[in-house]
Amino acid sequence: MCLVAILLLPGFIALANDDVASVDSCASYKLLGNHIYDFGDIDMKDGPVSATFLVLSVGQNPMIITKSSTSCICTQVAYSQDVVFPGDTLKVEVTYDPFVAGTFKQSALISTNTHPYNYFRVYVKGNVVEGVEEKTKGGD
Repeated sequence: MCLVAILLLPGFIALANDDVASVDSCASYKLLGNHIYDFGDIDMKDGPVSATFLVLSVGQNPMIITKSSTSCICTQVAYSQDVVFPGDTLKVEVTYDPFVAGTFKQSALISTNTHPYNYFRVYVKGNVVEGVEEKTKGGD
């Protein structure tokens, strides 16, 4: 049971739940699968690409998403819910918009109320190529 005991006066003890806005020692998560998704080669002309990460709430209390951010304006993050009850799965979708050719590795940071780590980070990476033309066989 995750309660905080506070000694008020000799012989009197008050029990209070942890504040949901702060780190909750009874909320925890497990990232299902890899924390890095490799797109490999992607063509700039095909536009944005997305990867989905799954996070299982494994604590006794709900995992609460407090904020999210990305490492670049070329990357967006969206998630399925703000509160994830124990045993439920959070879907985190990271979208990368390939507007510059070359290799990339971008991240999304999700802040939570979990303990011992109150955040998790996932990454997308790959190589952006500019419109590769198909070669014809036996050309003249």
